[in-house]
Amino acid sequence: MRILMLNFAKKGFGTFYRSYDWAKYLIKVGYEVTIACLSKKKRVNGKFNCDNGIRIYETPNFLDLSILMSRFSGIEGWGIFDINVRLREILHGEYDIIHTFEHHPNVSFPIYLTPKKRLPLLISDWCDNYGKGGFRDFYKYRLDFLYRSIGFPLRKWFDFIDKDLKMKSKGITVISNFLLQRAIDMGVKRERALLIRGSVDTDKIKPFPKKMAKRKIGLHNKGKILAFLGTHQPDLDLALEALNLILRYKPDTSLLIIGEKSGIIRDKAFKLGVMNNIIQTGWCSREELPWYLSAADAFLLPMKDNSVNQARWPNKIGEYMAAGRPTVSTKVGDVAELIEEEKIGLVSEINPEDFSTKIMLILKNKELSERMGENARKVAEKKFAIDIQGMKIKHFYEALLRRSMH
Repeated sequence: MRILMLNFAKKGFGTFYRSYDWAKYLIKVGYEVTIACLSKKKRVNGKFNCDNGIRIYETPNFLDLSILMSRFSGIEGWGIFDINVRLREILHGEYDIIHTFEHHPNVSFPIYLTPKKRLPLLISDWCDNYGKGGFRDFYKYRLDFLYRSIGFPLRKWFDFIDKDLKMKSKGITVISNFLLQRAIDMGVKRERALLIRGSVDTDKIKPFPKKMAKRKIGLHNKGKILAFLGTHQPDLDLALEALNLILRYKPDTSLLIIGEKSGIIRDKAFKLGVMNNIIQTGWCSREELPWYLSAADAFLLPMKDNSVNQARWPNKIGEYMAAGRPTVSTKVGDVAELIEEEKIGLVSEINPEDFSTKIMLILKNKELSERMGENARKVAEKKFAIDIQGMKIKHFYEALLRRSMH
């Protein structure tokens, strides 16, 4: 079976890993999988390479207009060459299934431009809320009112595409109960929808002894370490405010931020007087990541209560669990339910006082921390490992193909 996964994201970022992890399993069981993703460097011509048996097609980023057009439409992926090479791949690739990841132009336009008779079985993935009330309403630009006014028709058009692409699809994969319910409300039949969380490579992300990990990454002189992983950091101010409270009782505590270095976070840390207690690593390699994670005493997952976070399943929870440390999260979305049900951490109210209290409970109770960390690793292996999630996708594909033949 030949599968094409159309991903709007750049290789190695965000949603790319959702498709990539599934592809790793599908390759193992004999499928042929191509992932089309945006290239970081190629401007005009695409580039093919092989990664773990997966055919990766890095499509050109020339005139992607990610900054300009996202101001008008709320989404990126507008590259003319990008859309064109993806269309050619659909027309000449002889695929059995196309799985789209979100509805950005470089995902949806090639589908709409393909003649209906030449379009393979179509499946749509929904893992973030980009429409009304979602990410686009959280973007803030200079002259924001002007962009929103001029871009209003474009935003309405993409609201239509968002729904229409999912209704055209024979099946839909969703990452959260919030998006599952939204899909059902828009008319998607329940039997056509698969709720499937993010996955984690439990072979690559493993817990190392804490002291060894601290020495490995040069943090052997630090006391307690709280860690946060990820690019999406708008709610991290809640963690900084909680850190400020924790430092009154444990002044040697540090917050390790693994991911993009943010000037906004630095400014907030200076204002709170906690700059000396945060460590911004920037991005580390996949090989280094298990060592950074293993240096932590606890992981943080601060999320404020809004439709973006209710729709999300932060993929970092997979890495957190696989690293065998407890997580402290706010009470938002499906991930909070998982933490409470599986006893892999603690859930707080959405305020720095309760968030810091829950963190302190873990830092002060070694036995509780170790038990939750052990639970987390077991849950990662039994429910979120790549093979477990990949098998769900395989069965979903096969069921949809059988249904389409009748």
